[in-house]
Amino acid sequence: MSTGHLIYGFHGVLLAVPFDLGTRQLTGGPVSVVEGVGAAGGPGGAVQYALTTDGSLAYIPGAVGGGSSRRSLVWVQRDG
Repeated sequence: MSTGHLIYGFHGVLLAVPFDLGTRQLTGGPVSVVEGVGAAGGPGGAVQYALTTDGSLAYIPGAVGGGSSRRSLVWVQRDG
């Protein structure tokens, strides 16, 4: 299910910005979707997430407080 958004990561935050495919233009500003998303190789690396066509999101959380390397699976649905 397409919502017309581009999804990207920036400094541990996953963001969504509305995008018009027909005009190839952004139609609004970015909105934070998830904070604390891990990145491969540190803050400037590739954001560790996957998004399916039905809207399911999987991501690897970043370290909390800069020290923990413990990982857990997080399930997020559009309805919260």
